[in-house]
Amino acid sequence: MLPLCAFAGDKLEAIDVDAVDRLLRKNKAKELRVLGDKAIPALAELFKARKHLRQILPILANSQSKVARKTLEQAVRAEDDNDWLFWQARAIGLLKNAESKSALLATLPRLKKRLAELDRKTIDEPDGLGVLFGGSCDCAFFSVIWALGRIEGKEFGTSWLEKDGTGDYMLSGPLDARGLAACIEWWREYKKILGRSGN
Repeated sequence: MLPLCAFAGDKLEAIDVDAVDRLLRKNKAKELRVLGDKAIPALAELFKARKHLRQILPILANSQSKVARKTLEQAVRAEDDNDWLFWQARAIGLLKNAESKSALLATLPRLKKRLAELDRKTIDEPDGLGVLFGGSCDCAFFSVIWALGRIEGKEFGTSWLEKDGTGDYMLSGPLDARGLAACIEWWREYKKILGRSGN
């Protein structure tokens, strides 16, 4: 197990993945957030094992550590579940690191294939109404292009950038319809650039 250090009073003690797992089973995610990036290695191991995803994802989305980002990138590259892909890509968009671009681009062929399997006429972009009404494939695709847009320096509304009282991004919140339309419009131009570059 990966050790990680945490302060317990004035004493420094080691906490391993099993200890973090026990804390999460007791719904003690807030205590782990207090540890900051010291908890990320253990949280990343649990996330890769698909344990406590709902509790760990917001912590990874608010961490600036390379381990958190790499964990999310690895997840996006391999995720088969549209709902989880939506949340993971959204977390990557919040982190807004240029190195994440390749992981997001790697998901596009899978997303296009999923849209084609739905017998859709347009498979190279999400349907706006599908996103607004919660279509899982459309939402996953939209989240990926939203994250790509953020990495490219674009902002599409503020509804997904809201923070809680502690300054952490909230992964809940409504989708701004104007932001949705602007993001899809940006994507239409951006995919032409991708086509010219061979991506």
